[in-house]
Amino acid sequence: MAKGFAFIGSAVDIDCELPFEISNEITLRRPTTAERKTIKKYLKHVGGPRNNYHPFERTFRAVTKRSKGKLNGPEEWTTIDSTALPRSRWRYLVAAFKDCAFKFGNGCEEINVLRAVSRLGRCPLRLTPLFVKELIWTGGVSDYEYLNGAAVDGEDLPVFTAEHLRDLRHCYLAAAKLIATHPDIVRSMRMFNDVPERLLLSELAVLGLFAVLESLLTHNPRGEYDSIGHQIQKKIALVSKRLPKSLDYTCFGSATSETVWKKLYELRSRIAHGGQIDFEQSLNVLGDAYTVESFLRMALSALIRRAIDEPDLFVDLRAV
Repeated sequence: MAKGFAFIGSAVDIDCELPFEISNEITLRRPTTAERKTIKKYLKHVGGPRNNYHPFERTFRAVTKRSKGKLNGPEEWTTIDSTALPRSRWRYLVAAFKDCAFKFGNGCEEINVLRAVSRLGRCPLRLTPLFVKELIWTGGVSDYEYLNGAAVDGEDLPVFTAEHLRDLRHCYLAAAKLIATHPDIVRSMRMFNDVPERLLLSELAVLGLFAVLESLLTHNPRGEYDSIGHQIQKKIALVSKRLPKSLDYTCFGSATSETVWKKLYELRSRIAHGGQIDFEQSLNVLGDAYTVESFLRMALSALIRRAIDEPDLFVDLRAV
């Protein structure tokens, strides 16, 4: 067993008292002075010439500036101004763990589950590296890209309250129980987490998202009328009735949900088997790559969250 912490790579503001206990093993809290030094060393390493700790110590805002005289350039432009935060408002956060067993190949089970479920609830926190006495696992190859783009574009940072953290705790505790009882659902959850969270506009991202969907809902086809595409259309229609909030298809205009899933699976097949992808012709219902990827991520997040709360429903769905 080992003790350590995972650094929260999301630059967010927490509007509630910390520490916050997520489980008996994991607590969300501010880092100690020694831990913060370790984090800043890591941020400097992944950031190259940029000071990646700035989003955690400064606030940023977009400012419009105007020229005072005649210049060979635009009369108005936008820049980013930053202001140092007082130390009491620094945004460094860690998920501290105790008595965590490490396994070959997949590291710390509890942190893996927290990393995955944090993308499903109302409080998405990105857990980046994992430290015990030293950096032992980064948890992904996109730390550099993610941290270099964090909170420096002038947009408002998310503010999470105690209600958001309670939702994260509920999601984590429900998912942790499935490790022993429903490992297939846990695997689907981890697979979803393995697809990089930023929009890639990539055929491989679409294939990855469909792999998650198929692992969650489908079985090997048993005949002509049991194809994967047919299963997805039928089972999405069934499980949608059990979602707290219906899937939003408005991005596809007036197309029915049945048509959308039929065309999405057609797109998936063309990617996998080398067909032409043309959003101007037979796939025009889908709009474009941005719409497709955004929708699939939204739909999968809702479906996996439902699977965590009602796992036996998805076991039954896979079987039929």
